[in-house]
Amino acid sequence: MGISSFLYAQSDSTDVIAHIEIRGARITQPYIILREMSLHVGDTVTDAALEHDKNRIYNLELFNRVELYQTNDTLVVDVVERWYILPSLIFGFQYDDFSKMYYGVGISHQNFRGRNEEIGVSAGFGYDGWLNFNFYAPNFTPNDDIISSLNLAYQKVHNLSSSYGEYENTNYSIHFSLGKRIGLYHRIQATIGYDSWSVDESITGRTLSSSGKDSYPMLALSYRYDTRNSIEYTTEGALVKCSVSKYGLNDKTVNLLRYDYDVRHFWGIRKYSGFGLRSAGSFLGGGLVPPYFHTFFGYNEHIRGHYNLSYEGECLMMLSSELRLPILSPRYFSLPFIQRSEFTQMRYGLYWAFFADAGKIWYRTQRIDRRPLLVGYGGGFHALLPYSMCIRFEIAINEDREVEFYFAWDVPF
Repeated sequence: MGISSFLYAQSDSTDVIAHIEIRGARITQPYIILREMSLHVGDTVTDAALEHDKNRIYNLELFNRVELYQTNDTLVVDVVERWYILPSLIFGFQYDDFSKMYYGVGISHQNFRGRNEEIGVSAGFGYDGWLNFNFYAPNFTPNDDIISSLNLAYQKVHNLSSSYGEYENTNYSIHFSLGKRIGLYHRIQATIGYDSWSVDESITGRTLSSSGKDSYPMLALSYRYDTRNSIEYTTEGALVKCSVSKYGLNDKTVNLLRYDYDVRHFWGIRKYSGFGLRSAGSFLGGGLVPPYFHTFFGYNEHIRGHYNLSYEGECLMMLSSELRLPILSPRYFSLPFIQRSEFTQMRYGLYWAFFADAGKIWYRTQRIDRRPLLVGYGGGFHALLPYSMCIRFEIAINEDREVEFYFAWDVPF
């Protein structure tokens, strides 16, 4: 059953919407909110529809709090905006290794022109330095659903590959994307770009070119379907992402094709709790593969139970499951002594989480059935914090019955 048909079943009210009033949006343009809603003038309000639209608007990540309610024939959308201009001091340890400290500064506007556009620049130093500029417009003009983005990046990154010793890559890239949102849940997008990777000391294998520098154009096509009730911590709904990317165009050095997919589904058990499954994979084809194109467990992707270990290959597949049960369901606290409304309403929550992960990673020269299956299971606490932050404290056991404790600053899926 489609979401829209579910929303209008078993109407809780005979009242029909004659007006929609938006309150509290001092910066955000009204159409940015209205385009996320399934309820329109002439529709009949239901509790399910109100909850659905409340979640859709909150998922914009522009508001600390969203409330929808009906007053006579008027549907009121009452929001508390976040603070959008975010200067930041950046500090951390790359890959949770205390010997690999990095630091930097940045500034971003999360709601540029009131259109949910993001523009930002950042610079980093220490282990793996960078200079980055990005612009993202999910709704480029008011009367269409055209998506555009631009990213310019320069970075000095140490190789993750265990081969060829430790060395630094210098990477320049420029990527431009143009896409289209279709309805509330579907999006297609095309990306064109140019990348350059070089090393100071040219050693065979570090780059495909004998000069120590690989430069190539890239093209990508992607599709996205998203019905999640909360993108910051999902308990119901689905996400489907898939893409195909071409690196190099009939080039004698870089000539690769990558396929990626990520499918997630959460079944709501009761309000604020749910059980989810995720399947994800990345597959590489074409010519020779330089180390900077390798895939890993232990960096962006993790098999819990092997969280602090790294595994390398050219292709990977993984399956995850997770049960999320609220200890403190998402709620708000107020800071009345602060005059700015952006800081008066803050959302937080606390969850039990129980999980199981499994995955394989391999090179194309290897048979997948002969590669070890990495397995882990366990549980922990997930703390939901204001401004879409999450901290996890977890314990996991792997297939060799080894136990590990760790914390992370993200949501697993």
